[in-house]
Amino acid sequence: MLRWDAMKYFIDWSIGFNLLYRFLLNWILQINFGFDWEVTDFYNVDLFDLTFPIEVRIKYPELRPIQKARYGITKYGEGIYDPPQPTSRELEEALWDLRYKATTQDDTTWNQKGIPMLTNAEFFKDIFEKRGVKRLYLEGVEDTLAWAEGVVLNCAYVGFSVVGVSKVMPRRSLPFGGKYGYASTKKLRNPKDWEEELEVPTFQIYETQVGFARVGYCRVMGKERGSGVRLVPMVSREVTNVLRDEIKGFRDRTATTWQRVFFYQRQRKLLETGGRFQIHHHNIINLVRQVCDEKGIIAQIRQGYIAFAKEIAYLKYKGHVKYTHYKTALSEDEIIEKWKRRGLDESVMREILHKIKGMKLQK
Repeated sequence: MLRWDAMKYFIDWSIGFNLLYRFLLNWILQINFGFDWEVTDFYNVDLFDLTFPIEVRIKYPELRPIQKARYGITKYGEGIYDPPQPTSRELEEALWDLRYKATTQDDTTWNQKGIPMLTNAEFFKDIFEKRGVKRLYLEGVEDTLAWAEGVVLNCAYVGFSVVGVSKVMPRRSLPFGGKYGYASTKKLRNPKDWEEELEVPTFQIYETQVGFARVGYCRVMGKERGSGVRLVPMVSREVTNVLRDEIKGFRDRTATTWQRVFFYQRQRKLLETGGRFQIHHHNIINLVRQVCDEKGIIAQIRQGYIAFAKEIAYLKYKGHVKYTHYKTALSEDEIIEKWKRRGLDESVMREILHKIKGMKLQK
C-alpha cells in the first residue's frame, strides 16, 4: 500500500494529462471533421451538441453540425463526403498512435521532432489517402494534433485545464483585444516541420487560426464589430463537465483500497502472460540477428530490424492497447514501406518476413 501511495500523485497527474489531451483531440475532430462519436473508442458523447446547444445554433447558423453527406439528399457545403472507407474509430486510433510519437506519454516534453516526426506523420496521411480519404482532410487532422499538443503543454483555459498540468498564460494587450479585454498568445509546433514553435494569438479555446485550419474543415465566424477577431459564442459549461467528470471518475477509481488490490492482481497476470510472449520475442530477436549476421549489418542498425520484425509478426493481433488496432487493416507491404522510410533495407526486411511466416507465435 505504501508503494501505491507513493505513486498516487504521479497517477493523478498522468490521468489529467492524457484525458485532457484526448478530450481536446476528440472535441475538435467532432466539431470540425464530423467524427462519428458513436463509434470512437473514447468520449462516446455528442460533444458538438453539448458545446453549441440548439439555441446557440439558431443565433449562429455557421455552427450547424457537420454530418456525413448523402448523395442526392444533402445540400452542397453541408456535409462531408470523405472518408468513404475508414471509420472514425480507425482514424482516431491512428491519430492517437501518432500522438505518442509527438509527445511523451507521461511528460510535458516532445517525443519526436523534425524529420522523424515528419516521417511518421506522412506515413499516417499516406495510408489513409490510399483508402480514399482526401489529403486536405488528413492535413487538417494533423494540424489538430499540433494544436492539441500546444494547448496541453502551454495553455490553460477556464474549464479546459487541469491543475498541475496546464500552464497559465500571461495576459497581453494585443491589438485585437479591444473592448473584449486582454488576449494572450500560445505556442504551437508548426506541422510543416514539427520543430519550429509558432507563437499565435489566442482569445478563447475554440478559434479558427491561420496555419492551423483548412478550408472546408473549420468554422470561420463573422468579425465582431470594432475588432479584427472572428469569434464564436462561449463554449457551453456542459461540455467542460464531460472532461471534469471523466477525470474525477478515473481518479476516484484509483483512490480506493479494492482498486489497489485489483491493480496488483492484474499486474501479476500481465507479468505471467508477458513471460510467455517473451519467449517468442526472444526467438524473433535471434532470427533477426541471424539474418543481420549473414548480411553484415552493424549492431547500431539492428534494433530497427528487430522492431520491424516484432511489428510484422503481430500485425493482425489485437491486444489490450486499443489505439494499435487500426494496424490490423494494414498490409505487409505498407509496414515494409513504413520502415523503409526510416532507413531500413527492403530486401533484408523481406527475408526477415519470409522467416517469420514459418514461426509459430504466441497470440
